[in-house]
Amino acid sequence: MFCQKCKKMDEWSIRRKFIFMLSFIVGMGLIGYLLLVFVYLIPAEYMQKNMIRSARVFEKSTYPQLMGTRNSQLDNWTDALMLLNASHVEESESVFEQAINVKRYKVPDNNPHQTLINIYEDSGTEYIELSYARYWHGYLIFLKPLLALFDYGTIRYILMFFQLGIFVILIVNLVMVNKRIAISTFLMWLFLNPAATMISLQFSTITDITLLAMLGIILGDKHLKNCKFVWNIYFCAIGGLTSYFDLLTYPLVCLGVPLTLWLFFNCSKNAGGGYKQCLTKSIFWAIGYLGMWSSKWILGSVISHTNVIEDALKAIHTDSIGDTAVSAIETIQRNLSASTPLIECIVISEIVLLLVSIVKFKRISWKTIYFIICLYPFMWYLVATNHSFIHFWFTYRNLAVSVYAFAVWTVAAFTE
Repeated sequence: MFCQKCKKMDEWSIRRKFIFMLSFIVGMGLIGYLLLVFVYLIPAEYMQKNMIRSARVFEKSTYPQLMGTRNSQLDNWTDALMLLNASHVEESESVFEQAINVKRYKVPDNNPHQTLINIYEDSGTEYIELSYARYWHGYLIFLKPLLALFDYGTIRYILMFFQLGIFVILIVNLVMVNKRIAISTFLMWLFLNPAATMISLQFSTITDITLLAMLGIILGDKHLKNCKFVWNIYFCAIGGLTSYFDLLTYPLVCLGVPLTLWLFFNCSKNAGGGYKQCLTKSIFWAIGYLGMWSSKWILGSVISHTNVIEDALKAIHTDSIGDTAVSAIETIQRNLSASTPLIECIVISEIVLLLVSIVKFKRISWKTIYFIICLYPFMWYLVATNHSFIHFWFTYRNLAVSVYAFAVWTVAAFTE
């Protein structure tokens, strides 16, 4: 019954689909906002003892490297910021305003990591109050309740077991369908460096959303095989969740990796159909991602009576490295340098195999759709050049899309 209703959605008129999509995005924004309002009802005073214990974890370093390499580097700068956001004590604003403004304390001339230590280890520290309204900060719906119960060290263990649990469930389900695709997924996860993503507040969100999205594709494949519009909505939802939880780390992974898996199970061997579905799902993901972000700016401007949109646009323009011009080539090289030598071999192999495919089939094989997805990270670096240059040590993870798409291409070649 449910499957039949989903298939009927494909027959809707364009106008009806547009209205549904608009309502869906507005609904995501309202639900996301109400969830934040709900957790802001938790008194921040409950979190202060755990914040004192958490401050001790940050005493060693702002950017510790677990394995002595860039790709194993943690981001205690942003983790501290997230904890300061979650534990901020506000007396002058209602919970409706707090959920929009997301304020925190800052010690002048100190980064969030230093601020957290100074505030909770030196009671005489002077600080100011800042607002961070341009992001949704959806992670707060989990972090605030957790911080009321546990300190940062314990929360890290919870993050680790949560990601491991999702990954094991995903792999078990993939093995029952295709062992080779399970191996490809394992390699992609290794490329992300789970040692870092499992215990970092900053890095865990994208990896967790990606793994959950993949699990949803596996579980829904049998029941929603031919429900194209429902899958469009699914990718729109993934994009919205990415925007809601992420602080602009490596969001492209939430598109490229689930999209690759979906194409493997649903793409016909007709090249045109494969490319069409790839483009459609990518567009719907972008609609969800940008739509959710825009809804925060609009909602924030209305509720806080400040121009959140202007603040967000200024932040985009000021995300630079001074007067030095940065080229896309330099950005790509910098991100490649933070990854493993494996990615360079993959890029060369992609070019060779693409040429072989053209020569062998005298046309572009339907499987070359995976090559298009392999290029997604490089397109991202062209658009977000400055951000990807500055933060290359974690934006390199976008290249996991290329790793996974290429690995799945090889699986598809063996299973044709």
